[in-house]
Amino acid sequence: MIGYKRCPICGTHNDPKLLECSNPSCRADLLSAEYILEQETPIPEEPFDTRLVQPQALSQNAVREIDVNPSAQEDVSTAPRSVPRGSLATEENVVTPEVLSFDAPMRLCPRCQTANLPAQRRCRNCAMDLSEVQITSGVDRQQKPAAKSFRLVSLDGSYSFNLLCETRIGRSCHMADYLQGKLYVGREQALISVIGEEVLIEDLSRTNATFVNNRRIAEGQRQVLQIGDEIGLGGCLIDGSRQVEEAAYFILRESR
Repeated sequence: MIGYKRCPICGTHNDPKLLECSNPSCRADLLSAEYILEQETPIPEEPFDTRLVQPQALSQNAVREIDVNPSAQEDVSTAPRSVPRGSLATEENVVTPEVLSFDAPMRLCPRCQTANLPAQRRCRNCAMDLSEVQITSGVDRQQKPAAKSFRLVSLDGSYSFNLLCETRIGRSCHMADYLQGKLYVGREQALISVIGEEVLIEDLSRTNATFVNNRRIAEGQRQVLQIGDEIGLGGCLIDGSRQVEEAAYFILRESR
């Protein structure tokens, strides 16, 4: 008899002693996983062909007289590979969790912002413990105000926007009413995340840069913002002047 725990997320067969899925891309909780007990299927023995046994050595021209049905042979190159029951997942047999849609339930890693399946106990990107992270959806995160309130205020004070937990800024996103006529601002220019009392900004545009205090944000990096920091979307201070017609500039303020 063979016993194993089947992962409810990726279907990997795990050792019954494991508490979480052995698939490194899943790591789902196995405490409530189904325990399956199956009887081992014996491998049938092939019948012995007495015609192969000859008292003298076979000549080079001897032909093996065994009837073979070509259609019954399996193409090894195209046959699907299965993971042996009870074996640990490796890079060759890893089952990657499905791509999460924006409004799907998920656990958002507070360290790296990776979206994880609700049953995952550790982040699939940085392995952070997610057991106490609340399950949310993308809609919840974008519509829910941050625990501590912050706002962006234009340099002339004529416009302000209260930041959400995740604020995607651009001519086709949040603040589009103000940025519509700013040609240097991309459709998705920057992402601002509020995590606890920290405010982080990330540049999303490959053509128009995002600046903090006149310094460009490095590609693929997130920068922590401080109260009073100046954010330039598509422009910066050059020779004492700003491109106020084409770019947009804001100051980070704390809401009261």
